[in-house]
Amino acid sequence: LMYDAKAAAHEGDAIRCKQNIDAAFSLALHVREHPVLISDLVSLSIVNMTLTTLSDIFSHEPFLFDAAMLEEFKTHLGNMDASLEIRFEGERYFFLDLLQRMYTDDGNGDGSLVPTEAVAKVEMLTSVSSTQATGLLPAFAIPICDIFQASRKELLDEYDRRLALIEEFKGNPLFDLKQSGFPLQAAWTNINPITGKYFLLDLLMPALDRTILQTRYRSGHVSGVIATIYAVEQYQLTGSWPTSLEEAGTLDEWNGNPFLIVQGETHPVIYSVGADQDDDGGRHHKDARTWNSQTDGD
Repeated sequence: LMYDAKAAAHEGDAIRCKQNIDAAFSLALHVREHPVLISDLVSLSIVNMTLTTLSDIFSHEPFLFDAAMLEEFKTHLGNMDASLEIRFEGERYFFLDLLQRMYTDDGNGDGSLVPTEAVAKVEMLTSVSSTQATGLLPAFAIPICDIFQASRKELLDEYDRRLALIEEFKGNPLFDLKQSGFPLQAAWTNINPITGKYFLLDLLMPALDRTILQTRYRSGHVSGVIATIYAVEQYQLTGSWPTSLEEAGTLDEWNGNPFLIVQGETHPVIYSVGADQDDDGGRHHKDARTWNSQTDGD
């Protein structure tokens, strides 16, 4: 779809190009049929790929689309946040299933670790987590581990607390996250499988933190494309490029201010200040969009 969109743009076929872009956005929504995190992340990936293609098309063929098409794109992108929200229901079902398998059940929502099940599940979690556990946990260590590890109810309560924190940060822009001690896992991670009371949670939660960042990257990408469409619309109306994007209706994720625009040798450059949060005049660096990047560039 993306290759054909570019080919259509090169050939001046705006209708076919837009049909490809619209189809890709529809695919992104289709894979979200079930509230499973991996589906939502694949959806984000498709959206970002489509936004990158749309950005490339605007860079090379800024006048391909007529005013009605531009307005339709802008409306669609402006309403995208609500339909692409990251959902954690599937993650919660997965965690509840783990608790049911790894712990006894006293009938009141509490219980203790089951040694053989705990060993199997810890090995499985270690294999899929980015957190490096300190070696495999032998079965004979489970009774000792049970002294330090949280009970079933304690683990669930802590999971709910952490998930609530992540949900709280989910809608915050990047500049706000920068000021709030995010990512969150730094405050609660203990990867020692014996003495870390919430070791099992420490294997799972970091991925959810990074998911929040992915949603904000996508939101910033959408805003940048909308700002670009605004600039193209202004050129079509006035015959000249705008010198400010304050009226574009979007803000830079990294500082909460309007996107910036400077006139290059042949065309304007629209840019975000990036992770270092300072204006480098539109001098691009590929790492400037990455969390905690100290790279000088936009």
